Amino acid sequence: MRPAALCFGLAGLTTAVGVSMAAAAALERAQAPLDRGLMTAAAVALALGAHLLPALARRWVGAWALWLGCVLATLYGHAHFFTASSQRAGDVRAEAVQPTQQAQAWQRELDGLQARPLTVLATEQARVESRLAQAEATWQRCEQRTPGACRTAQVTLASWRAQAAAHQTERAQAERAAELHRLLTAAAAQQDAQRQQQQQDPVDRLLAGWLGVPVAGLGLMSSLLQSLLVELLAAVLWTLALHPAADARPSAQAATPATPLDAPPDAPTTTPPRAAPAPSSSKGGAGHGTPPATPAPLGGGGSWPWRPVQAASPARVRSARGPRTASASTARASTSAIYH
Repeated sequence: MRPAALCFGLAGLTTAVGVSMAAAAALERAQAPLDRGLMTAAAVALALGAHLLPALARRWVGAWALWLGCVLATLYGHAHFFTASSQRAGDVRAEAVQPTQQAQAWQRELDGLQARPLTVLATEQARVESRLAQAEATWQRCEQRTPGACRTAQVTLASWRAQAAAHQTERAQAERAAELHRLLTAAAAQQDAQRQQQQQDPVDRLLAGWLGVPVAGLGLMSSLLQSLLVELLAAVLWTLALHPAADARPSAQAATPATPLDAPPDAPTTTPPRAAPAPSSSKGGAGHGTPPATPAPLGGGGSWPWRPVQAASPARVRSARGPRTASASTARASTSAIYH
């Protein structure tokens, strides 16, 4: 895959993520259908401007101020999206918090008690104790007057004693119920604290405790930082995707060495030595029996085999020495004169 195609793919993916977050945040901030549609369109336009303005209008100075405004508006929407997402996840974690088994046992015990409130029992018990004291006094006076003949007073005394004992049992149950109420209230408070703790992001809570900052402030800063990274990444990727040649041209020019088209005028020229012609005979003139001049063997020797001199091809001369020069042309002309 070519780098330009890869940049296009990554840029499109990043823009899709940013636009989706902006649209989701706009939908959550509005209720009416028309309001939702308009806010979503505005959020999408601002997100696209934050992603594409650096690539489309990077040479216009005013575009950078407009781009900064688009980025700030998009960051606000993204922060709302991150905050709402974290709150929804916190609600789910809070609902997962259940009462402990001990608290459930206390609740079952409290449900089994049928005692009345202590305030009501206190008034009733005072009345019963007063009547019990009166019954005991009546029975004692009757026994002093007529011993063994106070059956009615004895039955009345026994009845009030039974009522006093019943009130004592009910009072103990009421006190136990009050104690269970206190235990269940403490357990409920602890459960609420756990739910409130679970509503916070675990990482934000740990970092806030380590840094000594509020959890809400740390969560907001984290949301803004993530949103800013998404916007900058999309802007850079679209710039690389829409302007690949402009970014790669300086490196290509730096990698290609400059080659002169013509040799400098003061370049030295070398010509191979020319073989001297053989002396002619005294009896023959020029062209009558005079053997043709033969080139001297290469290598400095006078014996065969001969090694003919081949003219270098233009391509080989260019690859070895660069462009064709005047010295190379002179050398080939001299070599051809040897054979002719």
